[in-house]
Amino acid sequence: MSSVSWRSIFKNLQGSISLDFILRYSKKDLQVILFILLISFTNISYAQKYTDISSDSRIENALSVLEKTDSQKVLNTLMGSNSSHHPVKIIFYSLMLLDPKLADAHALSTSANDGTIYIVIDSKYQNEPREALASIIVHEATHQLSRTTMEEEIQAWTNEAVQWIKFKKMNPKLAHLDENQYRLVKRLNYLESLYLKGNNTNELIAEAVINNSSYQLLSLK
Repeated sequence: MSSVSWRSIFKNLQGSISLDFILRYSKKDLQVILFILLISFTNISYAQKYTDISSDSRIENALSVLEKTDSQKVLNTLMGSNSSHHPVKIIFYSLMLLDPKLADAHALSTSANDGTIYIVIDSKYQNEPREALASIIVHEATHQLSRTTMEEEIQAWTNEAVQWIKFKKMNPKLAHLDENQYRLVKRLNYLESLYLKGNNTNELIAEAVINNSSYQLLSLK
């Protein structure tokens, strides 16, 4: 590409694009400029699209990466196709501060007095890869019942595992992440192993949920 002053380009883009601006650059330069603009506008549209869900860029990035898989149903749920008929709010917060019993929890779904549904991801996972955050969001978005059941929890774990597997197929580098650095990734790899060892079924996941002491008081359905 020929020498281009990007500062002068974006100075021009702040106002209207004149004929003189167009003639100043080669066809190849303009193609690159248009590509950059397309990417920029796409990123802006992501931010605008998910502002009602979260103002945290890490969560917005996690939601945007869901668009690259067949996860539109999950996104629709988050955008308002749920029992509250309003966008779900997703935040980071220390679950231990909410309840010491939640010290080992990864995330939870709850609702406010006005009916707004919240997904709260433990703040210790806020720097996890966006694909890992997206997978845990998929888990929590599964919870649509007024009271969680064993059956729904099994489905939530399954959806989380399947989503993580999709991401790893899209991005093979995820398979090489350090589990000591990314604890949420360690959980997701565990769920993936259960799903694959169960011959791509949730048989072993169901067994793990049923034997988990945290879910002993849940009704089956």
